[in-house]
Amino acid sequence: HSQNITSQLSLLYTNLQGILDLAQQKNLHHKLQKVVQTYLLQKFSNSLSLELQKAYKNSIKTGSDGGLTSVLRSYDWSLKADEALKNALNSEIQEYINKHLSLDTCMLGNLLEWSERYLVPFLKNTLQDTQSLESYLLNQCYFLLGKARIYQILDLVIEFPVSKPALEDLSQSLSRHNLNSELETFLKEVLKKRILHCSKDTEGILFLYINLTKAMKCLFSTIELLESVSDPLKNELRKRPNTFKCIINTIAEDPELYELLDIKQKSVKEQDEFSSDEDEKAASEWQPIPRTALRTNLSALNKRSDIVSMLINIYGSQEQFMEEYRAHLSKKLVNNTSFDVNSEIKDLEMLKKRFGEANVHKCEVMIQDVHTSKRINSYIHEEPWRKTQLRLEVLDSLIISSYFWPIEEEDYHFKMPSHLAPTFEEYSRRYTLAKVSRTLKFHEQLGSVELTLEFENGSKKFQGVKPLHAVMISLLEGKTELSAEEIAESLEISEGQVRKEMSFWESRGVVSRKKLGEKLLYSAVKTIT
Repeated sequence: HSQNITSQLSLLYTNLQGILDLAQQKNLHHKLQKVVQTYLLQKFSNSLSLELQKAYKNSIKTGSDGGLTSVLRSYDWSLKADEALKNALNSEIQEYINKHLSLDTCMLGNLLEWSERYLVPFLKNTLQDTQSLESYLLNQCYFLLGKARIYQILDLVIEFPVSKPALEDLSQSLSRHNLNSELETFLKEVLKKRILHCSKDTEGILFLYINLTKAMKCLFSTIELLESVSDPLKNELRKRPNTFKCIINTIAEDPELYELLDIKQKSVKEQDEFSSDEDEKAASEWQPIPRTALRTNLSALNKRSDIVSMLINIYGSQEQFMEEYRAHLSKKLVNNTSFDVNSEIKDLEMLKKRFGEANVHKCEVMIQDVHTSKRINSYIHEEPWRKTQLRLEVLDSLIISSYFWPIEEEDYHFKMPSHLAPTFEEYSRRYTLAKVSRTLKFHEQLGSVELTLEFENGSKKFQGVKPLHAVMISLLEGKTELSAEEIAESLEISEGQVRKEMSFWESRGVVSRKKLGEKLLYSAVKTIT
């Protein structure tokens, strides 16, 4: 191929040589030579670069360019020659990378050795001065391999630690070329797509976050890029109610992560304080953090580099993590009708290793409240009391120390109807007998109810029903129908809330609804399907 192009160029040059010689006699040589060069460029404009690249690729295989470079240089086409030669070299390198790229092998050493053995000799046979192109060749090996590894990055993260050798390739490439922004942009895109793919799998997203953290630690000594690319994962995990459970289970089941719990972390406040008699010189020389470096310094201060800390810092800091965990624990205990907290105690013992006694104290008080409530329930149930529809012995209360529980007082309340209220009043009376000078304030909107509803064609059990839903359905017992206005007035809630909450029973085929003028009327069905 190179021979063909060389022959064509030489033939054109020979045919024009007589004209060029005549032009030289008239001092028009240089002007006419430019015209000739322009003509040749136009003639080959559509295919010259591609044809030259193909010619050089064939030349690399034969080990010689057949004089192609010399002919190009004689026409002052050095730039065209260099461009075509570089493109051919890049193509050869890319083909080698594509052929040998794997997730579990570091290929940089083999790539450089192949380049030295196969490409450099061709350059030396073709050019007199090869230093600049040899340097270019070396840089391109790093650059093109780095790009290839970036396009593999999601697979490298998922397959970690098998992919550590491949990450070493990427690390070496990043040390020579500034590909960080390209890596960041591409990684953000593929992670967003992966979140959609794992939309229902919290464990899958958490696994991806953990492996991403490990992989980024192999590439960078700081965590700025990790913080940037992991934001979509952390945001998604923060939204999910079972993230805490997955984090706790992951740490408990992974021996490596469990060992890291023994590395106690100081809070931000503790790390930022000087002691009164320690390092006074450093304290006196303290300077405020520059505005441009504030985020980086805070990252180094707040977000420690071990994996457990990165899991904790899904929620921002260890303080925020413990607050979120306390809220999570509160919801879990409120809905725990068995009062069995063995698994929660194990979790707290594990967290205590990391955070210390003081930081889990409120959670321990919450667990103790559960134990105390279980004993009080047993005491109150000793003497039967069945004066209302709700028997006292089936009413269990979780009695909390309000200061330690993150339960919002603003949560909407409702009034307990007259056919149920006496049971709660009796429970409160007996509690005061057991705990002198203490009274109960019920959070009637919290908790869960187990119901058995009787129909003409049988009965059906419902578990985990919200108290408001249970109270609403109890209002319909023995009634032909009730309007939304009547239910709202009885429970002291809005009609809008009645419509919203009654949809729970409508969707289960327990309640039917009809409209009479401006009124909504609800009635219990007689048979259940």
